[in-house]
Amino acid sequence: MAVFSKKLYENILEIEAMNFSHLDVITGYSSGDFLKKVTTDFPLLNLKVFIGMSTQGISQEDHRIYQNLTLNSNLVKVYYQIEGVPTHIKLLKFSDEFAESTYIGSANFSSNGFGDQKEIMAKVHFDSQIFFAEQERNSLLCTSDEVSNYIDFYKVDNLPQFIFEQEVNYDSPSLEKDIENTVEKNITLIKKWRNSLSYKQYNSVEVEIVKEKEHDPRWSTSGINGIFGDGESYLQQGPGKSFSEVLPSKERFKIITDDGITIEAELFGAFSKKIRFIEFDILNYIRNRIGIFENRPICKTDLDLYGRNTILFEKLDEGRYILNFEVS
Repeated sequence: MAVFSKKLYENILEIEAMNFSHLDVITGYSSGDFLKKVTTDFPLLNLKVFIGMSTQGISQEDHRIYQNLTLNSNLVKVYYQIEGVPTHIKLLKFSDEFAESTYIGSANFSSNGFGDQKEIMAKVHFDSQIFFAEQERNSLLCTSDEVSNYIDFYKVDNLPQFIFEQEVNYDSPSLEKDIENTVEKNITLIKKWRNSLSYKQYNSVEVEIVKEKEHDPRWSTSGINGIFGDGESYLQQGPGKSFSEVLPSKERFKIITDDGITIEAELFGAFSKKIRFIEFDILNYIRNRIGIFENRPICKTDLDLYGRNTILFEKLDEGRYILNFEVS
C-alpha cells in the first residue's frame, strides 16, 4: 500500500490523470476554483464528483461554477447529496476500460485538501463501486431544477456601500486634520457595520501571523518576517480555510484596517496562499501595533504579550475587506 502525505496534487492527480481517462470522486467538500483548475490542467479527463456534505450549504459562486462545468462539458458531472446521512468520505477512483487505481484518506477534493493542508491519502485495492452506487442514489446532478429544494445556496450578505475613501484636499492647510477625520470616519463605519451584522463563517478567514519556532524553522525569514529572507513581508496561509475562499485570487482588493487605514493587497504564490500588501509595510505596521520598535523579526512571544497572534479578514462587500487585529 502506497501512502502519500505531501504534494498530493502532483503525486496523485498529475500522475494518475496521465494514465487513466476517468476519475470518480466522493468528497465531503470541494470548491469551484479547484474543479476549474483540475479541468483546465486535465481537459481530457472524464470527471464525476459527488459532494457528500452539500446539505450544509454551498456558496452561490461555487454552485454557478459547478453548473457551468457540468453544462459546458460532456466530461464533467458534479452531484450534490440530498438525502441519507451526510457523507464525509474521501474516495478517488481513477479508471479506464482495462484497470483502475483507488485512493482513500483525509483530503477533500479541494485546494485545501490537495495543496494547503497536511493530509494523507493511501492507494488501496478494493471494490469501491458499492460506495459510488450508493452515493449516486442519494444525490442529484447540480444542474437539476430540484436541487434548490434540498441545498442552501448562500451568498455574501448585501452590506451597506460605505464610502471609506473620503475626499481629501492635499493642498489644504488643515491636511493633517482632514486625514485624521477620514480615519475616524473609517473606524466609526466599521464599528457600525460590525454591530449591525452577525458574521457567517464563509465571510471571513483568519491567519496566524507567526508560528512557534519548532513548527516553522524559517519563522524569522519568511511570512511577515520575509523581508529578512525572502525579500518582502507577506502573510502566509495556514491550515484551515484557504485565502481564496474569501479573498479574490485574480485581482487586487482593498483592505480597511480596524484602526482606519485603507490599503491595497493581492494574493500570490502557488494556490494563492500568500497575501502581498501593495506599497505598505505590513511588518512595520504590526510592529507599531504591538509596541516593537527595533528593526528585527517579530516572534510569537511578542504577539502573545500583545494578546493576539492572528489577523482576521472579514468581507465587507465585493473587493473590500476589514483587517481585524484588535485585542478583546
